[in-house]
Amino acid sequence: MDNMVFVCTANRCRSVIAEQLFKRSLETTALGIWKNKLQICSAGILTEDYWEFLVHFGGENNFKLDRSSFFGVTPYHRTIRCLAKIGVDVSGYCSQRFDEKLAQVAKMVVTMEEVQKTALLGAFPKLDGRIYTFREFVGDTGSVLYEDTLFRPRFDPLDAHGISFPEFYVEENYRELKHGLKTGQQQILSMLAKKLS
Repeated sequence: MDNMVFVCTANRCRSVIAEQLFKRSLETTALGIWKNKLQICSAGILTEDYWEFLVHFGGENNFKLDRSSFFGVTPYHRTIRCLAKIGVDVSGYCSQRFDEKLAQVAKMVVTMEEVQKTALLGAFPKLDGRIYTFREFVGDTGSVLYEDTLFRPRFDPLDAHGISFPEFYVEENYRELKHGLKTGQQQILSMLAKKLS
């Protein structure tokens, strides 16, 4: 089986949603021809810019973040709620960092943002030719995802990272990911055939 990894910042929202929607697409669409050939997972990459933003954001709210415990936490509560609406339970999922082990086994990596692709290529040059942004993966479907670095979250002292994104942020990313995966099926089929056959 070939491994495919969806990547966002903290592996608590967009990549988790993309992973679950893509798994569902393998069950219900023409992408099903890949169902028994792909193992799908998701991970996060904490770029320096975003870490600095989080430290500053936490400091403004008297909330101290610990880089060593950034991963290994559940998705944001709104991510859990969003996916529960379609019958997917991710409440027991723990976020993971994209690491050397994943870089070794990943045949294809799909990032939510260009900055994540650039950071991964810098850390794992061997990913060249196997890593794409979501837009490159689905083609020009008109999907536009919210970028973490352009969106200011709300402070939530109950969250592991002190962050809460409004409902519309999660819901809009869900809609855009779903739209991209649906309308980009031919592009995805073509890319999978080219890269994984």
